[in-house]
Amino acid sequence: MSRIMSIAIVLALAGSSSIALAGLSQASISAPGGFVQTLAAPASSTSNPWAGSDLTIMFTSPSTDLQEATFSGNASVFRASAHASANTSNSASGTVGMGFLKFQAQNNGPNNSNFAAADASGGWKDTFTISSPGLTGQSGFMQFTLNITGSLAASGFAGLASFGVTAYKDNIQLMANPLANPGNSDLISTDRQYGNWVASSAPDVSKNVNDVITMAVPFTYGTPFTLGIYARAHAGMRSSSGVPGNSQASVQFQNTLVWGGISNMFVGGTSTTTNDYTVAAASGVDWRGVVPSPAAASLLGMGSLLVSRRCR
Repeated sequence: MSRIMSIAIVLALAGSSSIALAGLSQASISAPGGFVQTLAAPASSTSNPWAGSDLTIMFTSPSTDLQEATFSGNASVFRASAHASANTSNSASGTVGMGFLKFQAQNNGPNNSNFAAADASGGWKDTFTISSPGLTGQSGFMQFTLNITGSLAASGFAGLASFGVTAYKDNIQLMANPLANPGNSDLISTDRQYGNWVASSAPDVSKNVNDVITMAVPFTYGTPFTLGIYARAHAGMRSSSGVPGNSQASVQFQNTLVWGGISNMFVGGTSTTTNDYTVAAASGVDWRGVVPSPAAASLLGMGSLLVSRRCR
């Protein structure tokens, strides 16, 4: 049976809130808002869900440290998890706000462990209404970019580090189309819109990521829709074996993923010849340009804060 220990520290700021729940995912979030989920454990499953999924299904060890929370409106939330036992240690942390996220995860586990791992996951969702004179009711695409900066490292016989991002319209994952581009991603799919970067050891490997991906969401002019952007940082192991020693993995995306702005607007598949359109967002954020990621110090005190610790 799960044991839940909660300490509530409420910092009242008008128009924002944060709650701790079990099993958060992109489908459980209302717009405008978002969530963060961090987990650290000596064991996990070998499943590889898309960003935005509930990651608690991967971590069934009784000693899992699970932290998760949501926010609403134009606010942000932070969570961190850590585990240490025998020859295993791992941790993860994440900050998510409207238009940006910062994740890190690291794992140090024996090669014969049952996939020791740490994960950070989450993202944001907003409601968009795009309008343009004479185009109400017509179909279009909103093309936008995401800027991703960070580093991956894996060492030992079976270290595995990865960072992935994808998007959902009205809770349905965006499918591939000619207007989308995964940048310099490592291949993970041919039918979805995504960004994906992986470092797998044996031999030791590290990778710096400074990339831009392009996505395109279909919509109908004048009709509201939700758009959610979600990422996942995973530090774990690619295999479980009898090879002596430990393997390590590190994911450092504290320099973040940020919304890069709307790059183009289309009517059907044709680029519009005018910038005469409006983008109304329920959050009040101006999504036409880059949404800057605030410094860590400026995040303190944003929104209400509910601190929880849940060991499974």
